[in-house]
Amino acid sequence: MNLTLKSPPTGATVVTGDSGAGLSEVVERLLSNSQQRGVEAGRAEANASSAQALEAAGTRFDELGEEARAQVGETAVTLALEIARHLLRVEVEAGRYDLEAVVRDALKESGTGRRNCTVHLNPKDFERLSEVPFRTGTELEPDVSVPVGNVHITTPDGLLVRDLDRAIEAIGERILGDLR
Repeated sequence: MNLTLKSPPTGATVVTGDSGAGLSEVVERLLSNSQQRGVEAGRAEANASSAQALEAAGTRFDELGEEARAQVGETAVTLALEIARHLLRVEVEAGRYDLEAVVRDALKESGTGRRNCTVHLNPKDFERLSEVPFRTGTELEPDVSVPVGNVHITTPDGLLVRDLDRAIEAIGERILGDLR
């Protein structure tokens, strides 16, 4: 017996069989074919879904890599600045810096020329520079409110402050600005 459908409905499966094939064999073959098509469709769907997930994961990985590179740069700058600040403080406390050059540079930057001005220094720094001659009209004064290594100059035009910590912060801001 040979089974044939002339025009099967849409989505229907045409089954042909040998005359010796029983209904159970035909049903078994239909089930096997359906199962195989279902497995293939499931695999195709899983592959498509996996590809999308993999693409999304790759994109996120790239984004995280960029964020990490930016953070590593900023962290390295922050760490370097803290090390510089610590080393500078050690050198300042040990008196191994050219305070006279700092004062002279600050006087030059003040724009006072030969007009009178007062250089406020920490008492330790004042002791170091008390015998150093500066330009006429410049008076050194000990001031406990000025940290060691810093210089505050009072001029007729205002106050000029040379602050070591602020100088390091300014350097850091410039470097971080270049990173961004």
